[in-house]
Amino acid sequence: MTRQDGADRLARGMGQHVRVGCAPDTFLGDGLQTCRQLLDDGWIGVPVAGTAFG
Repeated sequence: MTRQDGADRLARGMGQHVRVGCAPDTFLGDGLQTCRQLLDDGWIGVPVAGTAFG
């Protein structure tokens, strides 16, 4: 999704009097925050690669 895609969706939602939301828990949720803390605390050493799925 691009910034323009987001702006288009917001404009469309406002035109139809509906609310537009998102799911920040995908990156702010407990599981990923725990992973981040483990990385920051050095539990696995220095990461050399990573992968993500969207």
